[in-house]
Formats: sequence, C-alpha cells, structure tokens
Amino acid sequence: MNILRRFKVAPISPVPILVASMITGWAVFVPVVIVTVGLSCFLYGMAVPAHSVSLFILVSLGVVAFRAIGLIVASVVNSPRRARS
Repeated sequence: MNILRRFKVAPISPVPILVASMITGWAVFVPVVIVTVGLSCFLYGMAVPAHSVSLFILVSLGVVAFRAIGLIVASVVNSPRRARS
C-alpha cells in the first residue's frame, strides 16, 4: 500500500524508526499513568489496584495500539488538514 513512503529516504529501514517511536510513546505515557494512579490514591483515597501487573499490561497494550493507529494515520495523510477530514 506504500504507506511507509516517507521512511524510504531514511538511511535505515522503517522498522527501527517505528519501533523507536512506539517505545518512546510508551516511555512517555506510562509514568503519567503511574503518577495519576499514585495521586488518585493519595489525594482522593482511591484503593490501590489489587492487580497492578494486569493494569500495567493493559495500559501498555493500549498505548502501543493507539500509538500504532497514530503512526498509520500520520504516514497516510499528506497534511494536518487532511487528517481532520
């Protein structure tokens, strides 16, 4: 479908670029989730999640899924104006 045409001019293949973008998106968002859960437990008295590992896995899968959708949209559209319509 030629959706990775913008990455073809890079000196490396598109795979490391896409993987790096997924990892940086994950690394930026997961601490925000940890701070949000921590503050909600501390400030609002929310119970600490009983299954923290499951929550971490769910948040990680969600971040990766939405980041992938964003990368697909960004590689297909030609301008920000086209992304809105």
